Amino acid sequence: MTATNPPARIVLALGAGGARGVAHAAVLRGLRAARVPIDAIVGCSVGAIVGAMHAAAGMEPDEMLQAARRLNAMSLFAFALSRWRVPVLSRAASRHAGAIPGYLERLERASFERLHHGVRRLGVLTFDLKSREEVFLLGGPGLPSALPVCSAVKASAAIPALFPPLRARLGGRKVLLADAGWFTAVPVERAFAPPLLARRVIAVDLSLVVCLRQARRAYWRSLQETCGDRLLVLRPDVRGCGTMVSWPADPDRLIAAAEESVLRALPTLRAWLREAAPGAAFLDSPGVSC
Repeated sequence: MTATNPPARIVLALGAGGARGVAHAAVLRGLRAARVPIDAIVGCSVGAIVGAMHAAAGMEPDEMLQAARRLNAMSLFAFALSRWRVPVLSRAASRHAGAIPGYLERLERASFERLHHGVRRLGVLTFDLKSREEVFLLGGPGLPSALPVCSAVKASAAIPALFPPLRARLGGRKVLLADAGWFTAVPVERAFAPPLLARRVIAVDLSLVVCLRQARRAYWRSLQETCGDRLLVLRPDVRGCGTMVSWPADPDRLIAAAEESVLRALPTLRAWLREAAPGAAFLDSPGVSC
């Protein structure tokens, strides 16, 4: 790590979750209320969208929550159809996409070089369909990314059969980038690994189906044993709160569940902040990859 790129103090890792992604904005609001400083955000799928809208486009959590309340499944699918290269279909669908194109324009104007709300680094996890490998795009002031913010987010949210994958060239090779959430639900390891080397990670897990959470239990247990109290996992109660293809019937219940998960974590978060006081080892020790 150099003086211009020190290890990240607290990294927020936002996972996949489809329409349940509104919970990420609620977690951000809860963390802001608790005055928890977020040094970097890493996300995949809807987590990448929320992270980029906040850190790169500068949206406040309240603004994102208001936007989520105005969206619905019809506007999402209409927007998805408008992205496919079928002129007649695209034109017809774009008329029903609601406010989504406007938010996309904000991302198109955003830049990794100009991050907001104290965030110093923004990472987006995608999956290359050609090489069948994950591709992690990291950027920030003084740290150029291989792709612009908007392109990185489009790739990370390119759900197969819904949104077209992103064709790009990285490091001299052609890639076909799509949603990585099918393989990595929450990009925790990317937060701990170089170059971020997070000292603390707050991970938001929006897994819906109980069996999926059970299948990942061994993974989370192993990660927790390795990283110890450097990892805090928030698991809002998202049951009945929407899926990949259906919108939450009651977004406010999902928002409340997400904020409740932050409240439950306040003792740990306050302990972290006490350790982060001037002169504490939390700030002075180098980041170590779990």
